[in-house]
Order: sequence, then C-alpha cells, then structure tokens
Amino acid sequence: MSRIIEIVRPDIQGDTRGGSIPVELQVMAVIRYWGRHEIQEDNADIHGMSQQILSRLSRKVAIALASKSSRYIKMPSNISEEINAIRKFEVICGLQEITGAIDCTHIKIRRVGGDVGQYHVNRKGHYSINTQVVCDADMKICDIVCHWRGSTHDARIYRESSIKRRFEEQEFIGKLIGDSGYPRTPHLITPVLTPRTEAERQFNQRHIPTRNIIGKCFGVWKQRFRILLEIQQIFKVQMKNDTRQYRSSRFRY
Repeated sequence: MSRIIEIVRPDIQGDTRGGSIPVELQVMAVIRYWGRHEIQEDNADIHGMSQQILSRLSRKVAIALASKSSRYIKMPSNISEEINAIRKFEVICGLQEITGAIDCTHIKIRRVGGDVGQYHVNRKGHYSINTQVVCDADMKICDIVCHWRGSTHDARIYRESSIKRRFEEQEFIGKLIGDSGYPRTPHLITPVLTPRTEAERQFNQRHIPTRNIIGKCFGVWKQRFRILLEIQQIFKVQMKNDTRQYRSSRFRY
C-alpha cells in the first residue's frame, strides 16, 4: 500500500490547509472500495468521508494510477528479459518460444443509452468493455487494451492492436499463445482445431495448461479487485465522445 501511495502522491496531493483528506487516507479508502466492492456509502463512512467524496477520489486515484501504467505494464524490453520469460513458460508444459499469453475478458458496465448502446452488449447480453490482456508466466500483465465495446470480437481487437504490429515487426524473438478465437499466425500459437495425429493431440495437451495462465491471471485480478466483477459506470465524457464518433461513423464496434 505504501508503494502505491508514493506512486500517486504527486498527482493527488492538494492543499493541506482547511482539513483536507491526507493522501494516505485517500488511497486506502479507494483501494479498499475497489478490493472489497462494498456499498460506497458504507465504505466512505468507515473512513469518515461522504459517498460523494469517495466517488470523486476513486476517479482521481484511478487517473493518477493510469498515468503511470507504462512504468509497470510493459513487455520485455531486452533479449535477456524475454529469454527469462520464455523459459518460465517452457517450465509449465514444455512449449518453447512463448513470450506471453493473450486473451480478452469482459468488464461489466452500466447500461449505455443512445445509438451506441447496442455495441456495448456482449454475446451474453451484458453491457461491457472487452479488454485484451497479455501476461507472462508469473501472471504479470505486460500489455493491455481496454477501450473496445463488448460486442467486438477478440480477433478484431488483436488485429488492430499495437502488440500484433510489434510482433510482426520482429520486436520480440518469441510468440504469443492464445485460444482458437484467434487466427493462427507465425507469431501467435493457437490449438489445432481437428487434431489427426498423435503429435497434434500432444501439442494440444501442452497448449491448454500453457495458455490457461491468462485465465488464472484474470481470476487473480478480479478477485483482488472485486469491483471488476460488478457493473461499472462509464465516465460521461467518454459517452459524449462515443456519440460524436457514432455520428461521424468513425467509432469502433
């Protein structure tokens, strides 16, 4: 917790006169709310603040953390780091040259009105943001794309992502591993859909536990921050931008 406080302190520390809320209390209240996802009014009362203040602090801390994300959410930056990542994946089930596991997960949001609302509905009928993540063998998130509406297919998100371009440009020596929802390419390993030989069946058997690391990552992530399991509210600014993009036929869906 102390590390998070120091990371965001320069961004959220305001005037200390007049009984302002200390940075430490701001961060602890917000992290508790995200982690336990208690009723916002109850959580605010525990920390001696109003629900409105906790709501504003949640946005404030989230923006501060997001602005620092590139320091911590990043792919291997050199050959040594990537080789280390590849070796950790190989330990799981023997698959070689795997740099990261990729998949998408849906983050529920509140009902979206207007013309763009239908594009936020995923295949299960929920309003969501479809979020693409690449993680390493330690379940550390190395790349994230979190601006696509729930109706968007995983393959399209990947096709238009910077991580695909980086692998195509041979920035990395290894490959990504994903499920059958993705196209099989020289830099993305997917399972054999109809295995006919023993070698193909064995490959699939090794592919599953190796790929499942991304599923475990999602599980740990959402259990640690249980607010991700519940319906979230999109900022009004984003909704206004979406409406403008819809009218100009340049939005993503």
